[in-house]
Amino acid sequence: MAVSPIQYATNGYIDVYKTVGNLLASRNTTAPQLNTLTASYQVAISSLGKIQASLQSLQTAAQGIAGGSLNIFTAVSSAPSVLSATASSTAKSGTYALNVTQLAQSQTLTSSAQTSQTAAIGTGAATVIKFDFGTTAGTVFTANAAAPSKSITIDASNNSLQGIAAAVNKANIGVTAKVAFDGVNYKLAFTSASGASNSLRISATGDAAVQGLVAYDPAGVKNLTQTAAAQDASLTVNGVAVTSASNTITTAISGVTLNLTAIGTSNLTIAPDATQIAKTVGSFVSAYNALQADLTASLKDGSAAPNRSVIQTIQNQLRTLVGSSPSGLAAGSSYTALSQIGVTTQKDGTLGIDDTKLRAAINANPANVTALLTNSGAGIADQVGALTKSLLAPTSALSVRSADLGRAVSAVDASRVTLTYSLTSQANSLISQYTRLSLNLNSLASTSSLLSATLPPR
Repeated sequence: MAVSPIQYATNGYIDVYKTVGNLLASRNTTAPQLNTLTASYQVAISSLGKIQASLQSLQTAAQGIAGGSLNIFTAVSSAPSVLSATASSTAKSGTYALNVTQLAQSQTLTSSAQTSQTAAIGTGAATVIKFDFGTTAGTVFTANAAAPSKSITIDASNNSLQGIAAAVNKANIGVTAKVAFDGVNYKLAFTSASGASNSLRISATGDAAVQGLVAYDPAGVKNLTQTAAAQDASLTVNGVAVTSASNTITTAISGVTLNLTAIGTSNLTIAPDATQIAKTVGSFVSAYNALQADLTASLKDGSAAPNRSVIQTIQNQLRTLVGSSPSGLAAGSSYTALSQIGVTTQKDGTLGIDDTKLRAAINANPANVTALLTNSGAGIADQVGALTKSLLAPTSALSVRSADLGRAVSAVDASRVTLTYSLTSQANSLISQYTRLSLNLNSLASTSSLLSATLPPR
């Protein structure tokens, strides 16, 4: 229904703002069109944003397979009480016979008994305690050239068992110290790092009482008592002798870290970790399916129609890749397609996974499974990772389309600003005109009332 250009309030005056508002509303058909256009652009942008997020997730999952990431091994010891082990991606499958004949340990030297851990020892004169590191054979001490001597200074501020222990620990010199209490007396104990080359020779220069407490020389005065000797770990791996200053050994078997805990024998089996490999492949499949679901949803959503060609292209490229046989596989390779390891394409384009078949393939021929998925950039996961990277690049059709939509929204916003300015100008002009008209009508009404009151009745 047409809006009258002049509307009156209940008191007879023109309702200026209501009249102007109704008039402009009847003229303004552009704003709703702009709002509809913005809404359609926002739907398309949201659709592309969701696809880009899913592409990033798939890229991450593909990277979790690429390179050596799929080389996941278990290390199983037949005697866990003797040793345990962990295998890195550079390990090789195999079984190793280990015989541990000696564990690495630290040297511990203990002082004579004292009645107090806080009582001053000696006069408090500045005293330098020197620690030499090396090997001891009987009474012969041979300094370790790779471990220079370390020193601490004791004076009146710390010349007690507790003070000396604190000074040693604070200096971080490769020796730890503590005060032990046997229920009656206190003793100061020094412990070196493990390994035969970390035996100690301790001397003191300054206060005689401190020297009398801590001096220890394998070839001379031994004021400390050795309660544990420094020694290396000794073992054989498939009959080959190995020694180590630590019970954690990384060089005996390539890609394997051994942790020795007791003397004894153990068979160590290194094999592909089918559970973790299947889990990694499963993450890839899940990320792929999530992206396919987003792509399909966008194609079905009519409001996202402007993106259809870009989305369809991405979906086709991905489906072609996962259904292909990668180049560069070794002649006679057991697996040349994902379906052969239990990963199959479903009717809706997503991937299904047969965990039992996948684990069996991994156990049967892990190298071929790895080559199928990641093979110096030619495996299926490698190619999917490369594709997702290109699709997320700033110059890709997806990114360009997203940028175009963003600019379109900005253009609509600019048009809305221009329209608002125009309508505001019109409104101000109309308000001014109707205000004057209202005042004139008011004046005429007043004049009419005055004339009616002064003229004689007819």
